[in-house]
This record gives sequence, C-alpha cells and structure tokens, in this order.
Amino acid sequence: MIPTTLLLFALVATVSAHGFVKEVTLNGQVYTGPFPSSGQGGLVRQIQNTNPNTDPYSDAIVCGLNSQRSTESPEVAAGSQVEFFWDGGDGYSFWPHNSGPLLTYMAKCDGDCTQLGVDALKQLQFFKISQEGQDGSGAWAAQSSLMNGATAKTTIPSDIAPGNYVIRHEIISLHLADNSYGAEYYPSCSTVTVTGSGNAIPSDTVTFPGAYNPEDPGIHVNIWSMRGDYVFPGPAVYTPGSGGSNGGGGNSPASPFSSSSAGSRPSSTDAQFDDAVPTATEGTASPSVSAPAQSDSTTCNVGSYRRGRGGWGRNQHRRRRLPRSAAPEPAAAAAPEAHNGRRRLPLVH
Repeated sequence: MIPTTLLLFALVATVSAHGFVKEVTLNGQVYTGPFPSSGQGGLVRQIQNTNPNTDPYSDAIVCGLNSQRSTESPEVAAGSQVEFFWDGGDGYSFWPHNSGPLLTYMAKCDGDCTQLGVDALKQLQFFKISQEGQDGSGAWAAQSSLMNGATAKTTIPSDIAPGNYVIRHEIISLHLADNSYGAEYYPSCSTVTVTGSGNAIPSDTVTFPGAYNPEDPGIHVNIWSMRGDYVFPGPAVYTPGSGGSNGGGGNSPASPFSSSSAGSRPSSTDAQFDDAVPTATEGTASPSVSAPAQSDSTTCNVGSYRRGRGGWGRNQHRRRRLPRSAAPEPAAAAAPEAHNGRRRLPLVH
C-alpha cells in the first residue's frame, strides 16, 4: 500500500503545475518571494495562487490574482541586472511550460510603491524594458530554459530617473493560444528603489488592464502553424539614451533580456504553500469586449486534473483536441535528478 503522505505529495506536485516568482536577485543578493497565500512579505507582491489568468481585462493581469502589498523596496542602481527565478508552484520543481514570450515592464510611483493597492496599480504607466521570444531556430529558448532551472535576466535602463518603481515581470504561455482567450498570463510584480543620476522618463507607456487585447496577433496566435516572426504584445522596448522606445513587433535579438543557469539558493523545504482548491479569477471586463465562456478546447490539462473557466475538477472537461495541422507542445528535454542543488520533480500537464 502506498503511504498516504506520498499520495498527497504526488497530488500537490501534479496540481501545482504552473508557477510564481520565488526569488529576485538584485546586486548579487537573493530576495525570496512569498509563496501564494502564505501571508509572507518581501519585495515581490504575494499572489493568491498559481492558476493561469486568461482574461487580459481582469485585475489579475496587473500583478497576479489578488496580489498583496509588498513589504520592502531595496535599492538597485540604474543599469544593473535583475534576475528572476520561477518556481513550479510547490517549492521544489521548475517552471512547467516552454512556449511563449518573457516580458518585463517598469512603472514609476509618485510615492511608496509598497503601499499601492490594485486600483492604484491600474493607474501606473508601464514602459517595457525587455522582451524575449523565439531564437533563430524558432524555439522559445528563454521560457524553455526556465524548465531546467535557469533564471530570467533583464537590465534596468541606465538613464531612467531615480525613484520608486514597480517591476512587472511576465510569462505568457501560448500553447493554447490558437483559441480565443487561450493565452495564459503569469505576471509578477516587485518593488525597488532605483538610484542613479539619470533623468529619462519613457513616454511609450501602457496601463494594465489595457495593454493587451485578446485578439492581438501576439496573444491569439497558433504557434504550431505560425509563419514569420512572432509579434510581441504591448509597446516597444525602451532604449536607454534614445528618449523614446526601440523595436516593435517581431523578435528582438538586441533585447537586454537573457536567461542564465540558476545559482545556488536557500532551501525552501520549510516554506509554506496554500494548496487549496483555486478560486475563479477576479476580472473587470472591458465595456466594449466581453470574455466568452471557455469551451473544452481551451482547457489546460494538469495531470489528471483539468482547468476550465469555471474552476478545477477531475475529469470535468474533455481532453483538448488539436487541429490536424497542429502538433503537440514540444516536450522539454528531460532534466537531471538534481540541478544546481535543486531537486526536479516531474510535472505533467
């Protein structure tokens, strides 16, 4: 007989098959982010759970579902790198998806960014500082690398004015994006205090919600039959020294965004994690566009559990059937049993 504890552990590893930003590295120092619904603080805004958000008009698109105020805003110099490590949702595994872009935005606050509620976050003017999509072979190398424990890196523009900022780092998974409202958004927000002598205030900005439309070419897209360059959603990437922004749609090989192998990090075996049954995503629909109910073809299978717009349940949706011309999401290369001191658990979705 299989021990009950092993069964429960396997269930957690299966259901928690998405993720959150567990660590942010600034100036070589690692800051641990709070686990969802843990009541912990830090520079990362705590989210309710790791479920994907599929509605770009919802409040969850800003910084995650029911994101809570952060509790610190460490200093970081303009021109410095920021590093993000994505956990698979249980404290032990890596990010589970491998198809879609990584994007990072920043927004300057008038006061203390740690005190902003969701309504205040929705008023911030975000400018994009990096984006990374497909490499020369057509693979989504940046997101794929996260599956093996790599971290995502971006660079704070060297000329922006000092002050308090929110960094909005995001993964968009596109393996179901051939369906309307099939793209999955995973935003994470951190609060920092930028130092330096710059005075640039980027003008090409967007607000969340509002930056994305569910029918944008980089949002509603069949990546299995896509031809040509991927068109990134949102504004162009800001270029330091230009006083404006650089680059538009398509891939951006000059993007300051890069991935790297994950370094050693503190153990998370004693971290708390709320694995309660997820609740529906809170959302505020656009007056002119309403989100249609998702059909069986837009479910995201996570082990033997499947997510539909109405919530979670075992076998409550049929398996998604891809078009004949489509191919399944490429399987990531098998990860070794241990990687940089971190144990990899299998995630099936």
